[in-house]
Amino acid sequence: MKRPDLSVKRPEQPLKAHQIRSADVVDFLKDSAVKQPLYHNTSTRAKENPLTAGADFERSATAAYGRGFYLATAPIKRYGPAEIRVAVDLRNPLDVDLDEFDLRMKDWGVDPRRARCGSPSHPRAWS
Repeated sequence: MKRPDLSVKRPEQPLKAHQIRSADVVDFLKDSAVKQPLYHNTSTRAKENPLTAGADFERSATAAYGRGFYLATAPIKRYGPAEIRVAVDLRNPLDVDLDEFDLRMKDWGVDPRRARCGSPSHPRAWS
């Protein structure tokens, strides 16, 4: 299936719920705690999946803090050469220093290996 061109507004090309056009990102992030795009790096082969079908947590490998669609404020090539830009409308983030994360989770009675931090209400991807 051919992916729609996400670089410009084209009403004749409807988008899926997880997709956003580059021109709409600033407006989409206006009420979000995260004002800049985030990045997800993956293999070249796996890049199309999140872009066409959205993030699938069942397909993700278990990482340091469990299965998930990990994002960063800058591309991290060691996780793969293919870069996906993501806009996240995040309203109530858990902002914790990484050195304190495990301790904070244990204080709350949560197994840090199973914690889900940052549950964005509407992540959108474009490339």
